[in-house]
Amino acid sequence: MNSFKHAFMQLYSLVSEEVLKFYHNLFQVHFVVQFFLGALVLGLAYILSRILRKKIVILFSRIPEKTNLFLLEELFPVLGWFFVLILDRGFIMMHLPHQVVHILLNLMLLLMILRLVVFFIDNILLKRIIMTVTWTIAILSSIGLWEQTRAILNSASFTLIGFTLTLYTVSKAALAFLVFGWLFKQISTFLENRIAQANNIKPTLQVLLAKLVRFLLGAAVFFIVIGNLGINLTAFAVFSGTLGIGIGFGLQKIASNLVSGIILLLDDSIKPGDIIETEGVTGYVKTMGTRYTSVVAFDGREILIPNEMLITNTVINWSHSTNLVRLQVDVGVAYKEDPHKVQQLLLEVPNKIERILSRPKVECFLMDFADSSVNFRLVFWIKDPRKGYQDVRSDVMLGIWDTFKANNIEIPFPQQDIYIKENPLASR
Repeated sequence: MNSFKHAFMQLYSLVSEEVLKFYHNLFQVHFVVQFFLGALVLGLAYILSRILRKKIVILFSRIPEKTNLFLLEELFPVLGWFFVLILDRGFIMMHLPHQVVHILLNLMLLLMILRLVVFFIDNILLKRIIMTVTWTIAILSSIGLWEQTRAILNSASFTLIGFTLTLYTVSKAALAFLVFGWLFKQISTFLENRIAQANNIKPTLQVLLAKLVRFLLGAAVFFIVIGNLGINLTAFAVFSGTLGIGIGFGLQKIASNLVSGIILLLDDSIKPGDIIETEGVTGYVKTMGTRYTSVVAFDGREILIPNEMLITNTVINWSHSTNLVRLQVDVGVAYKEDPHKVQQLLLEVPNKIERILSRPKVECFLMDFADSSVNFRLVFWIKDPRKGYQDVRSDVMLGIWDTFKANNIEIPFPQQDIYIKENPLASR
């Protein structure tokens, strides 16, 4: 705390001295002339940029709106830098002091570059942080205070888990995290979209490559931040190794799911869009991660299944090699019915249902002669299991009911006859 207090006192003293210098220079003729002429040419540049804006909109009306907006944003900084450059060269040719004009020239150049950079950043908070930090450093550098300010910030130090950090290194690392984190996020999104659009790459490999890209870019951000903190990576490696051994035993399940996820993504046994059934869960695979797989059941529930379960348990993949799925409906009829007629009637039912395919063909089999019925099995195929299958089976069973009713086909049900014997003693 003492180092922080001492650093802030030094910074306050430094700023106070510079404010006093500025106050004394404010009444010097060469300072007033430079400041007035600089403000004048910047005002002219601003007025001219406002006049030219409408003409630019008309002239570049055919180019994309974002590009047009970029040209309008850059108009004032370019004109301002050009006018101040002419003013600066005029002071040099007349051998007059031009320190203030030169500072304005550098600031206008910085404004051009900053407008160019932040124009492509959508995050408003990140824009403001970059603008604030850059302008602060630029102004301090222009008046010759940046090196002293940096030395003061470096003097405010503290110790965290064995590492010595300073206010300057922490600030630099935080800024690096924001800037490079945003930049690598944009790169990651771009690469993931390109991978997803690559039709020649298997879906599971697409997921694995996307995860790998995200991991590598995240690792790059991590090491950039660590480097800006000034931490020795060798010492950090020893620390992380010790920590890893300590927590490794508590993360066995996480590590198991991670390895299982990589195996699933590599062997292509399950891929996004597949219809799977395991441990009483049936649905289609929505997303696959390195820790869990998201399965959406047909009732809308999204179930997160740890990857280890998909490796160690039996999994029925209805669409592993093809989207064709075979369904069946079992039905029994009374012994008095003609089995040939029943079979013919059953084969006609699926033809009336849209989602049932004609190829492979519908089949009907006589399965067995049961105690009270002759049992048949109707087999048919669908190619869109992701839409569900219970509704198809329901439609087929309703169709069978209507067909049997129209043709007076009896569906038997178990019956028991109870015979009550008369008690011979009751008649006496």
